[in-house]
Amino acid sequence: MKIYKYQLEVTGSQNIKMKRVEKFLDVKVVENKITLWAIVDENTIERFYTFKIIGTGEQITEDIEFMKYLGTVVLDTSIDSLVWHIFQVCNS
Repeated sequence: MKIYKYQLEVTGSQNIKMKRVEKFLDVKVVENKITLWAIVDENTIERFYTFKIIGTGEQITEDIEFMKYLGTVVLDTSIDSLVWHIFQVCNS
């Protein structure tokens, strides 16, 4: 197993191709990009994991029963600081 790093886009929903995740470790901002670290089994076939990035005050339209909270980050812009909450969408 190894620790891998993935960059997430600031978009409502996205699919990221990853090796099988044993554990999500952390989510932080690195060089003004949302970055996710996970322990993965590098001997497995890649599959898609779905993530939701929801801003503070935005409506949540998904069933939160199938969403795993991973963390909150603050992205600084030239105008303001924006707070984003990152979730993994789990299979229902």
